[in-house]
Amino acid sequence: MPHRLAVPHSLLLAALFAAAASAQKPTFEWQKRAASIDYGSVPLGKHSLAELPIGGSWRLGANQATVLRLAMPAIVGEAVVAPGAYTVQLQRTGEVACSLVSGEGVRIDGPLGKAAKPTKKLVIDWLKDGAPKASSQAAKLVVQFGDNEWSGGMTFPGSKTVPAGGWKLTVFSLPAELVAARGGKPVPVAALQKDDESGFNLMLGKDDAQLTPWSKPAAMGRPGAGAPAATEADAGTTGAVEALTLDKPTSRAHVELLKASLSKGELVVELAFGDEAVRVKAPEPKDGKDAKGR
Repeated sequence: MPHRLAVPHSLLLAALFAAAASAQKPTFEWQKRAASIDYGSVPLGKHSLAELPIGGSWRLGANQATVLRLAMPAIVGEAVVAPGAYTVQLQRTGEVACSLVSGEGVRIDGPLGKAAKPTKKLVIDWLKDGAPKASSQAAKLVVQFGDNEWSGGMTFPGSKTVPAGGWKLTVFSLPAELVAARGGKPVPVAALQKDDESGFNLMLGKDDAQLTPWSKPAAMGRPGAGAPAATEADAGTTGAVEALTLDKPTSRAHVELLKASLSKGELVVELAFGDEAVRVKAPEPKDGKDAKGR
């Protein structure tokens, strides 16, 4: 029988403390919702972001996968990233450009340049980008490593939360033009939750709507691979969308909640945006009686 090496208790505690100290989770809060990024800090040594070759990727940290967690949509250009958790990497896309990417379709482009103040380790943080505008807040995710810095911009919309049959329904004030242009690509207009760590996105399509579970992190270093398979309990549901005719029609610059209810296993949500108004009906998710048990 091989001899097992005994590790002194003090050394084990020191190792655990060092691992915990390297784990970082900077968070950006907006209207009681949050965006955060989990990463393991790594010392600079002799490396820099500039040595990442064009087309190459870095998992952006040490010891653990780097995970972007969103409890609200992130508007990136004409795309809307749905709430959920995404394993991300930094990809060099040009001489002075990088993108934060995931296998689930997240892509946040930004410039790569010199940092105003060099760091001795990897530092990732959020910055507010100007004052709030039309119930939304622009932000930047900034990655610093030695003399180099990358930043990617996004906008977080405002929201309104109402009770819905034992759940909380949060409707996001997305720009009306983004929702009106959804075509065959559904847009996350709301989140249905029973706790702060998980939920279902109400994805509004042109002819139907889906309640889809928040995405979970993929395997370390391999965005889009190894994520836990969805079970019947958290696979979500599909519902119908019908146009509404309002008594007093008006053009709205952002998505507005008109009415919401959840009873007898059916979620009903009425929304207005731009010159449109719709009623969404979708079955309650199968784990609706025990969302925290997922």
